[in-house]
This record gives sequence, C-alpha cells and structure tokens, in this order.
Amino acid sequence: MMVPGQKKVPNSGNSTGKLVLLVDDDPVVLKVYQRQLEKAGYRVATAEDGLAAMRALTTLKPDLVVLDLMMPKLNGVDVLKFIRGNNNLKNIPVIVLSNAYMTELAEQAMALGAEKGLLKSSCTPSLLLQCVQDIFAGRTGVSDTSQLLAVEGQPRVSRPKPSGSATEPGSSSDVSLDPVMVAKIREEFLTAGVEEARRLRQLCDAYVAVAQTNAGRVALENLYQRVHFVGRRAAMGGLGLIELLCNAFEALLFELLAGSFEVTPSILHTIQRAMSCLEELLMTGVNASFKEGRISAEVLIVDDDIVSNRIMAGALRKAGLKVDTATDPQTAITKLLNKKYDLVVTDVLMPDINGFELCTRIKTFPGYQNVPVIFVTVLDDFESRLRGAECGYDFICKPIVPLELALKATTILITCTLASRTPLGT
Repeated sequence: MMVPGQKKVPNSGNSTGKLVLLVDDDPVVLKVYQRQLEKAGYRVATAEDGLAAMRALTTLKPDLVVLDLMMPKLNGVDVLKFIRGNNNLKNIPVIVLSNAYMTELAEQAMALGAEKGLLKSSCTPSLLLQCVQDIFAGRTGVSDTSQLLAVEGQPRVSRPKPSGSATEPGSSSDVSLDPVMVAKIREEFLTAGVEEARRLRQLCDAYVAVAQTNAGRVALENLYQRVHFVGRRAAMGGLGLIELLCNAFEALLFELLAGSFEVTPSILHTIQRAMSCLEELLMTGVNASFKEGRISAEVLIVDDDIVSNRIMAGALRKAGLKVDTATDPQTAITKLLNKKYDLVVTDVLMPDINGFELCTRIKTFPGYQNVPVIFVTVLDDFESRLRGAECGYDFICKPIVPLELALKATTILITCTLASRTPLGT
C-alpha cells in the first residue's frame, strides 16, 4: 500500500542494487536525480516532503538518504532527527542539500551526523552520483570543494575527479545533465517568464496585504514554494541571476516561515523590491547572458557599532560579496577615495558625520555619482525613509536581519547589473 507523497521504488532489474531514498519537494528535481541514480544501477524511492519521507522510512530501510533541508512544515533537520533517533535507521548515511545562506540549518544537520552537505544550486546529477558512490565506497571529499556547504563539521577533503573507467559505472563523465535537456528547460522557462512574473507578483501582493495577520502564514507558504520552484528551474536551465536572486529570496522566506524573526515593514519593503527585480528578470530573460550566477562586487560597510558591523559583513560575505568595513565616516572616506566600491551600506546615526551627510559627500567623489547606498537606521518614520530615497538608494532597519540585508544587497546589485548590462566589479 502506497503512502501519500511516497513514490514507488522502480524495478531496476538489479535486486542487489543499493536503495537510495530521495527527499525533495520539487518533483522535477526528484525525477532528474532519480534517472541518473537508476542509470548507475541504484534502486530509488522518492518522497516529496518531510512527512512522506518519515512514512517511507518506516516501511523501507534505504541504504542511503539524500535529504533537502529546506522544506516547509517539516524540514530536513526534523527528518534527520527522526532517522538518528530510530534504532533501526540511525546508521543510515545521509547527504543533505541546502541553500548557501542556510548555514545554521546545515550545521544542525552536520551535528546530527550527516555525511555530506551539498549546495543545491550546484548539485548536478553527476555530483550527487559521485557523492553517493563515494559514501558507499568509503571515500571522503569531492573533486571540487566549492560544491560543499561552508559549515562546521563538513569534511572538506579534495580528491581527484573520477577517471570514468569501466570499473566505476555511472561516473560523472557519462551522467552529466543532458545539454539538450538544459536548453529545453531554459527555453520553456523563458517562454513562460511573463506568466510566471504575473503569478509571483500576485502571490507577493497577497502576502504583503496579510503579512501581519493570522492569514499571513498560508500566503507566505504559497510565496515561498513558488520562489523555491522558480529558483530550482533557473538553476537547471543555467539562468544564473534568477537563481542567485531566488536563493537569497527563498532563504529569507524560509526563515520567516520558521518563525526565526518577526516580519517588519523593513522586511516587507525588501520583499517587494526583490519581487520587482525578479519580475524584470523573468519578463526580459536578460540574465541568460550571465550564466555564472554570481556578481563580483565590492561593498563598504560604515557603522560605529562593531557588533553590527561584524553581523552585516558576515551576511554580505555569505552572499558572495567582497566586504570592507569602517567604524567611522572619516575612515570610510579614506577607503572610498582609494578604492572603487559598488555598494555602500552606512548607519545613519554616527558621531560627527551622519549617514546622510556621508552620502552627500560620496556623491561628489569621482565615479560615485551613481553608486547605490543602503541606509541602516533605527528610525522608522516616513521622513527618514524619504530622505534615504532622495539621497541614496534604499534603507534597512535595525536590528539587522542578516538574510534581509543579503537579499536587499543582492537585489540592488542585480538591478544595477541590469541597468548597465555589464557585470559589476569589472
């Protein structure tokens, strides 16, 4: 008898094949991974959410579990706790997949004994297969450690790429994602871009309208699931900037769902701005020419609060940005005159020179007339917002939510990239 959300284990014709349970809330991703693992001789069962995974684990005893950590309602850490707390399942090796921003979630998984943590955005079928083969063969490391989640407890041993010899069936050399499939996914994605943008805008507006009411959670789940869906499709289609923006976007939405922090007017403003940027990307398809999926940008943070400075720097480095810091405006001015930055994040309330005055000076420096500025403030009145919009670019309120800052900075830098049609940091 099948349980809801659990998919039948195919008859691969190889009764001695290892059984792998794939757990991911994206059915297309499940299908792609399943096909590659079955091609290599593994039997595969799938589950599309955490509850379905726990049901499957009670009827099946897989040899290995591949587990997406970012699932609503019951996340991957909850499933992993269930595995480690069951005497019949506790020794099953687990590979976890997560967003680069969700380091705390990934660290919990590694502390629970996950064998390997991989970035969802770079986990191709061939990489996943390599990791599955390595675990069964008792090998450690991967051929490219940049594919690993940057978390404590993660083995970061680099090893040579598989040789593709006949003794290792299904090695990465013969299971790469079909270029024809990638092209097809990209074409279908971009063709549906306008309609997808319309759907996302409706979901975003619906959430913002009820965010601080009892109906907010359902609307937030709907928005999260759609952003998650779009991000995974963009990754499979090689659409780098859409993937980049969705990774930051879904991380913030996921943590809102988890109740890690309260929704504020500042967060809602950041969400709306990110949605506008995502709409433009989807409607124009312009980011097909930016397949690297990253922005090389230099950011200067100016804040006389050392703790706040450190929190903001960590958030932006996690977003893949290069960060310098200054704890007073005069030091910031010196840095600005000696180096070109693509974005400035400055506190408003500082001694001697406040953030607005610093911004006015910055705009007189050669090459800084159009550089965006994010103001950080405890002020939540319309006047301070208006001054920020007139003098610089945007604002964010303290206490800083790191994922909000990462999304806001990513949104602004992508917007600048679209406006110039050339990557920043060049």
